[in-house]
Amino acid sequence: MVTNPTYKRLIIFVLIPLALLVIINGLTSKDRTSIDQAEIPESAGVIEGHVVSKRMSYLWVADEPVSIWRRLTGFVTEDYGQGRIMVYRHPDAEKNVLNGLRINQKVRVYCDHIKESNPPKTSAYYVEVVNDE
Repeated sequence: MVTNPTYKRLIIFVLIPLALLVIINGLTSKDRTSIDQAEIPESAGVIEGHVVSKRMSYLWVADEPVSIWRRLTGFVTEDYGQGRIMVYRHPDAEKNVLNGLRINQKVRVYCDHIKESNPPKTSAYYVEVVNDE
């Protein structure tokens, strides 16, 4: 019986990066920091949207939730739909301000000014989970 080593290599090359993505996204802490609204600067802007991607040091927020297909292709192309913004932690914010968020969860981001780049970027003082019930 002849086996096809190319097919096995292809499976390995697909499964290893996929496993690494799951591990990297799982390493961040789930603990969230609560913050008093008075601690947020008056000059802070507010963005509402859905978390469409999470990375180790930043997350993506967009106008609409994202499908699984868009998540997979967006990881490579960084195209997560309309109104997408990269959100980093502000240097004055708590260390775990971006932790404990789930994909497609609606959030309100209290942030610094939005840099008009491609893609737009901002830094968050605080990220609040919005419950639409």
